[in-house]
Amino acid sequence: MTLINSLPEDIIIDCISRVPKRYYQTLSLVSKYFRSLITSHELFARRSLLNRTEYCLYVTISNKSDNNDGDDDRLYTLRQNFNSPDKKYSLVPVTSLPRIPPHSSYVAVDSKIFVIPDDDKSLASTDTLLIDCRFHTAHHLPNMPNEVAVDVRQICVEDVKGVRLITDEDANVSCTVIYGEKVVVFLQIEICEKNEIWCVEIKVEKDQKGELCGRVEWCGCLLEGHWAAGPDLKDALVVKV
Repeated sequence: MTLINSLPEDIIIDCISRVPKRYYQTLSLVSKYFRSLITSHELFARRSLLNRTEYCLYVTISNKSDNNDGDDDRLYTLRQNFNSPDKKYSLVPVTSLPRIPPHSSYVAVDSKIFVIPDDDKSLASTDTLLIDCRFHTAHHLPNMPNEVAVDVRQICVEDVKGVRLITDEDANVSCTVIYGEKVVVFLQIEICEKNEIWCVEIKVEKDQKGELCGRVEWCGCLLEGHWAAGPDLKDALVVKV
């Protein structure tokens, strides 16, 4: 560790920027110095410069409150499990964000997510929230025009041989995101009065005839809870960090 710390900080940042982001949580445990580098703007700027940015998936879930505080939307990130071969991914809540009102729309742009409230059901348009997924921080944007709101659920998926994409006919709610050569489908299913959220990861590639073929790489349950108390799947988004 002494040898690494003796290197110029610019070289250390250059080295860390080439490491896959899924290892950053482990690197942050090395020392306070490494933890500060992992969350620095310089590191993510270098990752972008070196074209080392990666796709990260997020899911918004409506949690029904048992008290009188009303419902809230929560943002979860899809995190890979290293110590559980049977469960490749887990949904991990992003706890550093302020309260997100229900009935909001979500738009992903690069490394950011815009949370646009419904004027009639939640906050005013001046309370649009901007989430920076690089650091999981957020701040409110004043005077955000309503025209930026779009329905992010309208996703067109090309037919893929060997895969029938699951729709709302198969589950209570389904959301689909596409990135690179992957198609990921999130499903909300009611099983024995429990509300479960499942994930299906599909890799799309061309066969010898040049036709698109799909192969299911993983399928499993990410989250479960009682139906009366949620969770309710709302949207799925993909960003680059």
